[in-house]
Amino acid sequence: EITEVMADNCTFFMDETGACPDYVEIHNTTSSPVDLAGWSLSDKAEKLQRWQFPSVTLPAGGYLAVHCSGMDRRADPAHLHTNFRISNKSDNVFLTDPNGNTVSHVRTPVMEPDQCYSLLETGWSKQFSPSPNYPNTPEGADAAAREIQQRNDKGVRITEVLASSTKSDDWIELYNGTSAAVDLSGWGLSDN
Repeated sequence: EITEVMADNCTFFMDETGACPDYVEIHNTTSSPVDLAGWSLSDKAEKLQRWQFPSVTLPAGGYLAVHCSGMDRRADPAHLHTNFRISNKSDNVFLTDPNGNTVSHVRTPVMEPDQCYSLLETGWSKQFSPSPNYPNTPEGADAAAREIQQRNDKGVRITEVLASSTKSDDWIELYNGTSAAVDLSGWGLSDN
């Protein structure tokens, strides 16, 4: 089933080039591995087999995030790319089996940058931390956050943000996790 969609990715689930395309995550809810050959993802009800998976095995209980970059790449099972993108203004995502049956469908809401739409035990929510390739649980979100920290080769990361609705100033805290000073000349911060 589809368990997570991000339509304006800036930070999570980096592809093989270092970019962060949008993504769809699927979950094998069965107790057996599933070969995804012939399964499809699409953003169009009239074209349900728009992008087909190669022969990739999704383990029992496993998760697989797929980049929705429009690049149509199938060679690297860790970095599959659909031939379509997802709109952050709201979109549909369909998962179909090899017989063309829709097994999962989600209509995404409008999403902000780095905001995902996650299937939780209580239903779909925009209020949960992204956890591509992990369960939508606090532990899964922590594991995804650890991956981001590990790939940050400079060791500098945002550790705290205050976005105030009062008259006080907003601020962002940066942390240098390395053992040496880091020159921040040329680095930038942005809200877009």
